[in-house]
Amino acid sequence: MIKRVVAENLPLKICSRFFEKAWVSIIPPAKDIGEENEVFLPESFNIAFHIGKVKEMSKCWDCSVSIQSLPRGDNKPLTLEYEVVASGRFLNEDPAEETDDIILRIHVTASSVLIGMIREHIAAVTSDSPIGTHYIPPIQIAMKDDPKSKEKNAKDSKSKSIRKSTVKNTK
Repeated sequence: MIKRVVAENLPLKICSRFFEKAWVSIIPPAKDIGEENEVFLPESFNIAFHIGKVKEMSKCWDCSVSIQSLPRGDNKPLTLEYEVVASGRFLNEDPAEETDDIILRIHVTASSVLIGMIREHIAAVTSDSPIGTHYIPPIQIAMKDDPKSKEKNAKDSKSKSIRKSTVKNTK
């Protein structure tokens, strides 16, 4: 069985001219913390997304987000903070028309280096809003799979089902 960590909504502030840096904390559930249950979090992952045509504009936005783990001063176990930095540019047939403006209509998909998946698309702000805050939906991060844990989980599930049937028979 693959352990999973689900992060809270990750704020990615998007302004009309640039992407601001945002902090991401991914903390595993308490049940996964302990010497027996090792939790592996990725040091970094990337999210790539593309904004298609919006309204009358022929331009489209090509962008990528890099999320890197940052060192913590308090050395808390099993917690990584990530810095989210996004950048991009408009892609046009005429390179002279390329600009750094941002169209606030974004759909995000995970690139191949992301461990796990982004479960939903990013919410788009209304077209008349010059500044908006987007939330990347919870990210499921698949942990390293341990063959021993598979066997243990299989044994545990069998013993639980036996216990249940025994209880039913005694009634």
